[in-house]
Amino acid sequence: MKLLLVLAGIVALALALLVVPIPEAAGTRPHDEFAEEDSLFADILGLDIHYKIVGNGEPVFILLHGFGASLFSWRYTMSPLSEYGRVVAFDRPAFGFTERQVKRRYDGANPYSPAGQVESTVRLMDYLGIEEAILIGHSAGAGVVVDTILTYPERVSGAVLVAPAVFTTGPANRFWLSIMRSPWGKKYGPLFVRRVGATAFDALGDMWYDPEKLTEGVIEGYKKPLSVRGWDKALWELTLSSGERTANRELMSDIDIPVLIVMGSDDTIIPLEDGEKLCDFISSSTYVVISETGHLPHEEAPREFIKSVLGFLEGNYLISIKKDASN
Repeated sequence: MKLLLVLAGIVALALALLVVPIPEAAGTRPHDEFAEEDSLFADILGLDIHYKIVGNGEPVFILLHGFGASLFSWRYTMSPLSEYGRVVAFDRPAFGFTERQVKRRYDGANPYSPAGQVESTVRLMDYLGIEEAILIGHSAGAGVVVDTILTYPERVSGAVLVAPAVFTTGPANRFWLSIMRSPWGKKYGPLFVRRVGATAFDALGDMWYDPEKLTEGVIEGYKKPLSVRGWDKALWELTLSSGERTANRELMSDIDIPVLIVMGSDDTIIPLEDGEKLCDFISSSTYVVISETGHLPHEEAPREFIKSVLGFLEGNYLISIKKDASN
């Protein structure tokens, strides 16, 4: 009888842990309260997607940031590219000032899954009336670019993959993944994310070759989205869905559009070997290494980065360089 009471108590406690709500992370606010003067929002896959546009005409450039970043990371890229066409940068689901709403079931694609990341990109293009674009992605965002090319090849005229995290996947251990996706894991995983998020930016300097370029303003720009309500739940949902690949990347050899692969010479996150391997996979690719830069060449060496991108685009007849572009 005593044993039965103990077991009943354990079951009751387990059920209570599923019922008791978890309070929102302290100091968080609704996403739209962070809107800036040039912020725009679009309802994509049931989320209020935050994006910005500079420039006009064609070609159109779509910029996809990496994991833990936001469109803030393209602050040095948007204006120079806007001299040659329309530039759209958006906060991918789970990041930036995009709404963080997590549902038990989704009517269409889960926006936090790899397939949902592709769909959010293409549906934003549809929303803006963009038939075809040049996609530029950094790190995990470059992975989304590759998946988009493989899924919707007719929508992409060219691509730039910056420090591409293409050969990495989500959680591989099935045992831990099953625990993470259990009712208790889904509910209490965000608490783990909060704890990790509080210290994650201590390692931000590892992404720069020159840590002095990592100013307080840059750190604040990266940290600010952690004040958006639900950021922890959305990031956990993305983590749980990250192993669900949307396209077979063995098909990368079939990519025939112009692709530029840009690596930082001292990237400690994505090894140069990965960039070389990707270049071997994609026969239509060009490989560039920017010296004395880490994982964020578009932020740490924006002048060199833009020069490489413009040269690639002109060489593949995607833009026509202006006479004073090198000045």
